[in-house]
Amino acid sequence: MLTEVSPTRGGDALVTALADRGYATIIAPQPPDRDYRTVIACRTPAQQVHSPVLVTPHRAPAARVTVGGHDIGVVGLYVPSHGPKAHRNVAKRAFQDAVTKALPQLGAAFPGMPVIVAGDLNVIERGHQPPHSDASPRSPPDRARTTSHAHDHLSPGRRPALGSFSADAKEVPHPCPQPDLLPPTFDSPEETTP
Repeated sequence: MLTEVSPTRGGDALVTALADRGYATIIAPQPPDRDYRTVIACRTPAQQVHSPVLVTPHRAPAARVTVGGHDIGVVGLYVPSHGPKAHRNVAKRAFQDAVTKALPQLGAAFPGMPVIVAGDLNVIERGHQPPHSDASPRSPPDRARTTSHAHDHLSPGRRPALGSFSADAKEVPHPCPQPDLLPPTFDSPEETTP
């Protein structure tokens, strides 16, 4: 799942590179204007499904993916967060409302299979401390606190995921293997994925 993919030649080059690197299915809907999009790339067979999100569906592609002989539904999301503040907030609310309406329909879109909804939700809860400023990018310690507070709220007592930080902005080690300990990927056409 890739979000914030440009509709320009750079985004198209990324999609081409994914195909060149062995991704069997790439779902990369083109927006009607110069808006970002979400891309689903799979090394296994997949079939594009009509997105149940009717507002800016290029930000919410859907697919039926076959993994290990089992079908799963996948919906990618990229919630609007750029542009002039007045337009951005209107676009974000319209997209959130469309997603809220679409979520109960996922069972019909993907009958009898589990569904994964993933992406960039661009969410900071009301009253978040420290307050988020639209005027400038947050510093790494502020970003760390945002990640930590959101994690603590959603998963009390559980360890944070990779890239998370403690409340005092110290990096917290990830409990899963680091990338150098993971099995290699297969890049040549002669090799097959596990």
